[in-house]
Amino acid sequence: MTDNESMSRGWESKSVESQMEEAAARRAAAPGQTPPTPEQLRIGSARESLELSRKRVLNDLEAATHPRRREQLAAALRHLEQKLAALNTMIGQSGAGSQTKPPGPPSAKTKKAR
Repeated sequence: MTDNESMSRGWESKSVESQMEEAAARRAAAPGQTPPTPEQLRIGSARESLELSRKRVLNDLEAATHPRRREQLAAALRHLEQKLAALNTMIGQSGAGSQTKPPGPPSAKTKKAR
């Protein structure tokens, strides 16, 4: 029994070490990218949750036969799609505001117009 426990711990620690190395390699592969902000992480998590809920509702809707249940699921699907659309709008607004663009062609066009 003791041998199995030590083997399991060894395997788990190797797995954790491997995961840490992969994460470090991903960070090193994209040095120009900044880590996501807590707000971006929250929005990403909310979006993932909504998308998973939407998939579940779609599966339930395909399997449902009772008309009232289908109405409920259709309403739930509309609600989830509205929330996803609002979240996408939020991402578009926060994404544009959080990125600083270097001066470029738009300012050159403005100078030509004058």
